[in-house]
Amino acid sequence: NKPWLAVCGFFFVCVCVCVCGCVAASMDTLDLNERDEGPVIRPEQDCSELADQVIAAAKELVVQGNLVDEAIGKMFEAEKKARLAGDYVSCARLCLEIVRAARASDDWEKVRTNLLAISKRRGQFKQAVQKTVQEAIEYLDVISDMDTRLEMIKTLREITEGKIYVEVERARLTTMLARIVESQGDLQEASNIIQEVQIETVGSMDRREKFEFILQQMRMCL
Repeated sequence: NKPWLAVCGFFFVCVCVCVCGCVAASMDTLDLNERDEGPVIRPEQDCSELADQVIAAAKELVVQGNLVDEAIGKMFEAEKKARLAGDYVSCARLCLEIVRAARASDDWEKVRTNLLAISKRRGQFKQAVQKTVQEAIEYLDVISDMDTRLEMIKTLREITEGKIYVEVERARLTTMLARIVESQGDLQEASNIIQEVQIETVGSMDRREKFEFILQQMRMCL
């Protein structure tokens, strides 16, 4: 029995070594970060220098020539290169600057259009969507026209639908929309809107904010 146990033990050790070797090799090509999808392939190319150059040139176009569309076009070209190269950091930076350039034009329709375009780009990184959504949410307080604000909120809710990494932002947007609808006198619709979010499944929201959301749900449903 002892020789047989020794053979089995040797075989088990060999398997463990092989598995560890494969894991180590794969770790050399993977970068573990906070993505919900898990490991991300490291960028094939560092596009940070390209992003710096394009962003600087785009800002010059916006500030000096008020050529917002041209600036956005140049940044989208660079964004595509960064995205295809797997450089999610540079891609997110460029997307954020695209939204800021659109905001500089004071054209909210342009902001909405570019937010949607960014979110629908093939193979778009979650960091790009998350940062642009968070940026756009900050604009809501400065939109004086209620219809325009509603359109922006609806656009952001469309972008965040079904995306776990922006579940907190979607919950906040839902609360905003429900309160606006409630203030317009449609209590039933406000109740329907706020019940769309299953807040108990939103794990990344802190307890206090989650508790306040539940209170809002209860108040609107009574």
